[in-house]
Amino acid sequence: MKTRRLLDGLGATIYDDLHHLRELRNRVHIQFDDKPKELGRNDHDAFTSKNVAWSLDLCIKTLKHLSE
Repeated sequence: MKTRRLLDGLGATIYDDLHHLRELRNRVHIQFDDKPKELGRNDHDAFTSKNVAWSLDLCIKTLKHLSE
């Protein structure tokens, strides 16, 4: 998506935000407990209400943009 600039309309940080979301997803699916580094090894610190709301908002914003 970055190569084709599909999400450029969502702001300068969109690709970094998606990378961070990918790291959170990998934490669940691949069971990495050391990424993203700033969140520590405790899953309760990684999946706070704030992070869950942020990730849901990012997904909704991205899907709406792509559907338009």
